[in-house]
Amino acid sequence: MPTQTSNVSGNPYGITYASAGLSWTIAKGVDVFGISAGIHSAFTNSTLVNQGEVTGGTAGVLFDPGGAAGGLVVTNKASGLIGGLYGVYVSNVLGSLEIDNDGQI
Repeated sequence: MPTQTSNVSGNPYGITYASAGLSWTIAKGVDVFGISAGIHSAFTNSTLVNQGEVTGGTAGVLFDPGGAAGGLVVTNKASGLIGGLYGVYVSNVLGSLEIDNDGQI
């Protein structure tokens, strides 16, 4: 499970998942920003654990697995903030979606 421990920004995304089944953790105090979305995954079985701040122009988190079946999980810890026009935007998924929020979305 990769852990982001330093601030990152990008265009169009701050962090992009590279394959299905990845889990990514954003450490407390870390900022992730993308012009379009802070976090992007086009794969199923993607998991995000956020303890920092994830923001984007359109969405903080954008999950779009292209109609594939599988699960998606977003866990936003008490220290976490996910923001943008949409905090968490999910489309084209035929599987499950779980959002656990103890912070701010």
